[in-house]
Amino acid sequence: MNETVFNDGVLIEQTVDNGDGTGTRTTFDADGNVTSTENLTDLPIYVPPPPTPEERIADLEAKLVQAEPTPDDIPATANPLSAQVAAQAARIDSLLGELDRLKVVDAATIEATAKDATASKGLIAKVAEAFGISWDEADKVRLTDAKRWGEWLTKLGIGGDPKADGDIGAVEAVK
Repeated sequence: MNETVFNDGVLIEQTVDNGDGTGTRTTFDADGNVTSTENLTDLPIYVPPPPTPEERIADLEAKLVQAEPTPDDIPATANPLSAQVAAQAARIDSLLGELDRLKVVDAATIEATAKDATASKGLIAKVAEAFGISWDEADKVRLTDAKRWGEWLTKLGIGGDPKADGDIGAVEAVK
């Protein structure tokens, strides 16, 4: 136990307990100068009383809260499963973002696009048949040579706009 002794406001003695049964006692004169220093042994060692069960539970709960990691505290490399979960979460986030971007497309738009694509395929097939070329050759001309494609459609009596002239019946009439 540390102890300081004053006389008329002047420090005359100080004892410092190291807590291990040893310590030092220092005495001072009236001017504050050290007059002696004594090493002490066999001092009583303070042993605090054990905590009550309630204090122990509260201490353990506090330590548990401090020690409990959150998902952000655990590096993905610490556990292969954590790495897989993190990768899957990233994929899910990416897919959800893509889904949000695509929400503007509705069923009617999808159906119209499918019908248009079917009509275009039928038109390409009829043009290929009418000019004696393969479907792939006709499609290549449609995609790469708009002028030639337009000329072919005009020869077949179709206005040159395959989207507007998706009526395959006009090609049938030319045959």
